[in-house]
Parts: sequence; structure tokens; C-alpha cells
Amino acid sequence: MTMHPASRRLRSASVGRRTDCPGVSFVGSLVVGIAFVGIAFVGIIATTGCSSGYRENVIVAKEVPAVERARQMLERYAAGQPVGSDFMGFPSLKEELEKTSPQQAATLGEAFAAIEKAMLRPAEVKKIATRALADLGTTAPAR
Repeated sequence: MTMHPASRRLRSASVGRRTDCPGVSFVGSLVVGIAFVGIAFVGIIATTGCSSGYRENVIVAKEVPAVERARQMLERYAAGQPVGSDFMGFPSLKEELEKTSPQQAATLGEAFAAIEKAMLRPAEVKKIATRALADLGTTAPAR
């Protein structure tokens, strides 16, 4: 079998290379080079970050007194908000309030006991909360 002269030159020039895809070594090198540059770029971004520096912000939360938290809860109920999971925190709220003001704790204890019984009747809860706010010396919000 005889070969065409151009075919013979191509075969002799590609000794040690794959002959079915003559440009594979260049494309392979290009892909590896691009991958290396991409990995290096990601590594630099990961180590330096996107911002110029790190600032630590400290937020100081003020503790709200127990009577104020109870008043806010009653105001929400007086405005028509249904009784929710916030009501579960009442025993600890009452206990905390008993340390500072036993009279207000007793007033709120009665109000929250009544609210607990009327939990599924929003109109009654609203009346109880409004009455408790009046006993505490604050007024219900106008809505």
C-alpha cells in the first residue's frame, strides 16, 4: 500500500503524538492553564476577602424591665392581636416582676389568668387587657 507524500510528512511529524486528534496537546495545555489561573484567583479571593478590612460592631441591648414587657404584651392584646406563644413567657415575667413590685405582679397575675381562660375569645381578651392596662395606670393604644 502506498501513501500519499503529504500523508507521509504528517505521519513523520507527529511521531509520539496521537494522530486522530492532532491539536490535543495544545488544547489540553490551554485547559490546564486556565484551570490553574482560576484556582489561583479563587485562592487569592478566599484568603484576602472582598472588603478592605474587618470591623467588629458591638451592639449593646438594653434590658427592658418586666413591667414594661408586660405592658407591651397587654397593649398588643388590647389592640386585638390574638394570644400567641409570647404568652408562654408569662410565668417568668410574673416571677421577675414580683421581685420589684408585688402589687403590679398581683394585678398582672389576675389579668393573665383571665386571659389564659379566655384565650380563644379575642373580644374578651381585648376587654381584659384594656382593664389591666387601666389598673396599671396606662391606657390602651387607640386603633
